[in-house]
Amino acid sequence: MGDIEKARREIRYAKSAADDRRWDLLETRIRGIEAALEGVSEAEPSPVLAEIQPLREMMAKALREEQAGRIEREIKRNLGNA
Repeated sequence: MGDIEKARREIRYAKSAADDRRWDLLETRIRGIEAALEGVSEAEPSPVLAEIQPLREMMAKALREEQAGRIEREIKRNLGNA
């Protein structure tokens, strides 16, 4: 049985993790929210899912930027060594 209140509480923690740029923790929180929503009637999870979508997008963008930064630093290091 789903727990919509637990999902709403988890959103607060997920937003805090996103503010702190703790992407590993954010992913765990999002999974917890999705688990809490399992079994909830169809209309109730929509607002909650709408709140986590921007968090997912923020996380994906930040992870791409971090990876691009690592690649750029590696290229610069290799060019410097060459």
